[in-house]
Amino acid sequence: MPAENRHLPPRPIAAIRLDGGRLCLDFVNTIHDRGAVEVEDYLQQPQRLVEWCARAGALRPDDGVRAPRTARERAALMREVETLRRHLHALFAARVDDLPLPADALRGLDRWLHRAWEGQSLGADGQLHWRADARDARLPLKRIALGALDLLGDPHASRLRRCAAAPTPAPAAGCSSTPARTSAAAGAPWKPAAPPRRCSAIARADERRPALAPCCTSAAAPAPNTGFPPSR
Repeated sequence: MPAENRHLPPRPIAAIRLDGGRLCLDFVNTIHDRGAVEVEDYLQQPQRLVEWCARAGALRPDDGVRAPRTARERAALMREVETLRRHLHALFAARVDDLPLPADALRGLDRWLHRAWEGQSLGADGQLHWRADARDARLPLKRIALGALDLLGDPHASRLRRCAAAPTPAPAAGCSSTPARTSAAAGAPWKPAAPPRRCSAIARADERRPALAPCCTSAAAPAPNTGFPPSR
């Protein structure tokens, strides 16, 4: 996202589509059209981050997460959000373009993975559980990092593609898709490589967007709509 970009007032969290099908992809898609001069960042403030995480499934009702208390702590959290999001976008873009994964983005994801693994312990049920001291404001980012690892190691990850929505001066409310781009474009959100479908960017207001094809979906029920391939 160019440094000279201006930020637009973000839409309500409830209006944000979750079309990625995977938490990590929905997270990267919280930037609406990275290449635009006026960029809409859905996660501009800590409170919006919390609301989005709860809606997307990165936070759960029983997590008991400790929120940052000071303005300095909140600013540090948001910097980490922006950095992880940028690194994941770079990794997924490289995968889409069949390029080597960028070293700095790999190192960034690796750090989050170690934080996530160190925050879990094996329970008597044979499952990994988050320790109480790991249930901080960064718990959603740890979950997102683990999901990104799963996606990058998934043989279906090669099917990632960018949104192919046609350009439109006024996308339908709630759409997080970007205008049509070439495969080398860096700002478009990701979707599964399914047969072309009409998204809300070009659909009529009274038309309901069809479900995504299950090429990259998990066995779970389809997730809501934001822009990357399905899986959580």
